[in-house]
Amino acid sequence: MSLDNIKALVEELERAIYRYTSAVKKLHLAIKKLAKGGDVQDLEERIQSLVSTSRWVEKLLEKTLSVDLEGLDSDTSERFNLLSFFVSEAGASYEAEIWELLRRVATKRGVALHIDIDEQIGRAKRLHELAKRIVERTKLCI
Repeated sequence: MSLDNIKALVEELERAIYRYTSAVKKLHLAIKKLAKGGDVQDLEERIQSLVSTSRWVEKLLEKTLSVDLEGLDSDTSERFNLLSFFVSEAGASYEAEIWELLRRVATKRGVALHIDIDEQIGRAKRLHELAKRIVERTKLCI
């Protein structure tokens, strides 16, 4: 992969992680509303948004793992490192907590979910592991 393509990957990963963080926060807010008797339609939209964004981040992290990071300049390596560190240490665990919260609130409110919560928690754990591997690889390049 050329240096320009790698830099484009970093930029796409930045956008994806920004949207991912936003999707997690918005789902959290929708769950809070549901707990207070809020709209299920908004909840469904937020669920789908997080699922698609989480898949996008997972795809980009997998792509990042296939990149030879040793020849990168320190700025690009550091950006990969920081983005991956955020996902591994904050984003993925927050996502898993939100899915658990959704399970509890939906059960309490009697709302049927059309999604496999365990599958989503599994993806959050995969994101954590993928990002952790990237952090370890990029530490050697910084």
